[in-house]
Amino acid sequence: MSLAKDILFVGGNPRSGTSALVSVLNSHPHVLMGMERFFFRMQNKQIMPSDFEKDRFLDVQDSDTHEHVRSQFGTNPNIGARYDKAMIVGDKFPLIAEAYDHLTAHFPAARVLYIVRNPLSVMESYNRRMSDKSDSWSKSAQDGLNEWNHSVAATLKRLETGQPVTVVSYEKLFASRAAMDKLFTALGVDPKAANAGQLDTIVAKAAELEAKEGARKEALRRYVMLNAYVTPYRKLVAEHCILS
Repeated sequence: MSLAKDILFVGGNPRSGTSALVSVLNSHPHVLMGMERFFFRMQNKQIMPSDFEKDRFLDVQDSDTHEHVRSQFGTNPNIGARYDKAMIVGDKFPLIAEAYDHLTAHFPAARVLYIVRNPLSVMESYNRRMSDKSDSWSKSAQDGLNEWNHSVAATLKRLETGQPVTVVSYEKLFASRAAMDKLFTALGVDPKAANAGQLDTIVAKAAELEAKEGARKEALRRYVMLNAYVTPYRKLVAEHCILS
């Protein structure tokens, strides 16, 4: 298959801002990203380049992803026109490190955009969701740290073996429009074409979230700092992040 568009995969780790990152990307008329559009196909390592051809990309099937994603995808009546205009199409899969080998084998020309967030904030987010009785979230902070450790280590290994990954840090990206502009430039699209109002809203929401004060879980913080793979995290942020 020869697809006249660049394919982009977005990931990082759950609770690391992958959904907000997709919202940033979709503010641009030349980028069309799914929000876990092919979650099951990614999880089962069945995703193929042909899935990103127009007819297939717009045809959401039961075996592709979760029901709530299927019900929301394609509700925009202009999505076909958006696909036609896009220079970049792709999908989000939070646990992207689980799919690296498959992507290397079947998507040698695709780009991976990886967002990394500090482990304390990620684990506190896992913990809040796990503690919420109204939430169906089933992963503990300990589960989350295992996933986070694997993710940062696998991503650093991918970079150090010469396989390209575009790295952005959560804390930098959502703090300013300038950081978002830098990301668009790195992806090869004009930052000025993005919807400024949408991006301003994302920055404002991030600032609002940052201002909220929650109860500190000192035991959890101690656990994280004793068990987090801090060295790979530091290298990703200090040596590979395009926003540093």
